[in-house]
Amino acid sequence: MFFVVSGANAYDDRTITLASGNLVKVRIIGPLVDSAGDQSFDITHVVDGRINETDALKLADAIWAVLQSDIEKRKVPYVLLFIQEAPQPPASAVYTFRYEKFPDGKWKMTWHH
Repeated sequence: MFFVVSGANAYDDRTITLASGNLVKVRIIGPLVDSAGDQSFDITHVVDGRINETDALKLADAIWAVLQSDIEKRKVPYVLLFIQEAPQPPASAVYTFRYEKFPDGKWKMTWHH
């Protein structure tokens, strides 16, 4: 699957407040068009230091809870949310979470890697 960035506003950097009160920076990229013609958005958050998969999942859910209503207005069928470690040797982890809107109108995480 490949993506193409479309539109004049290809990305949006912002700081959001999570339900915990913590502030996090995110970059929203899109709309993107995949090889099937569906539009989506990519949301990326870079963490300082290391993060494990369980904590990345909790963080992704917390970020999604804040951004869901904004993304919903854009009428896309899915969003990819990336939790990425800042570059560090020997390698940095990136966790990818897909949130998809179902016919009943509810959003659910359908996979992560």
